[in-house]
Amino acid sequence: MSVRLRKWKDKEGIVQDTWIVDVKYKHADGSVQAVRQTSPIQTRRGAEQHERQLRESLQNRTYGKEVTEVSNP
Repeated sequence: MSVRLRKWKDKEGIVQDTWIVDVKYKHADGSVQAVRQTSPIQTRRGAEQHERQLRESLQNRTYGKEVTEVSNP
């Protein structure tokens, strides 16, 4: 698992933190794709779930491809 809690101080000196998902995926052709995202659910389990979904979409080659609905009049 490659999830971690990132902490930093903002301009006012207040400590901020967020869960980060960092994935390096090696495709079948040998190319490596690195993806780093903030987890939409800010818990460790939420970040781990997001990482699993991200790895699955990379494996299925659906990452970054949005499906848009076409309405027929």
